[in-house]
Amino acid sequence: MAEDLSSAMNEVHAVSKGTRAKQPFFSLSLSPPPNGRVPIEVFETAIERIEQKPGLEDQPRAIVFHEKEGRRHAHVVWSRIDTDEMKAINLPFYKMKLKDVSRDLYLEHGWKIPAGLVDRKDRNPLNFSREKWQQAR
Repeated sequence: MAEDLSSAMNEVHAVSKGTRAKQPFFSLSLSPPPNGRVPIEVFETAIERIEQKPGLEDQPRAIVFHEKEGRRHAHVVWSRIDTDEMKAINLPFYKMKLKDVSRDLYLEHGWKIPAGLVDRKDRNPLNFSREKWQQAR
């Protein structure tokens, strides 16, 4: 019902207070490879595919596009709160499911697949998870 991003996030947070959910939001960032010039339509299609994997396809979401160093990026936030059931949607194995979508997108667009996506042992040790980054900060 909100008409701006901040109000929408506050609304989801308020609804989540009627549940025991500690994490009412699910968010991710989409960043194309350095040489990738991706139109908004490709991002939107990818977002639709992504939200189907963990079962968020009917959930409210916000998408923010911006350009950084000449490349378009997207940030997406979904509400995890199922308002009919008044509980958070469980997201089991979401990382594995999203890696599958990521790998498919790289292949479909002919982008060079990062070594860490091909084999986990080859991932960049400087790429931190959000939790590790916050702890280090």
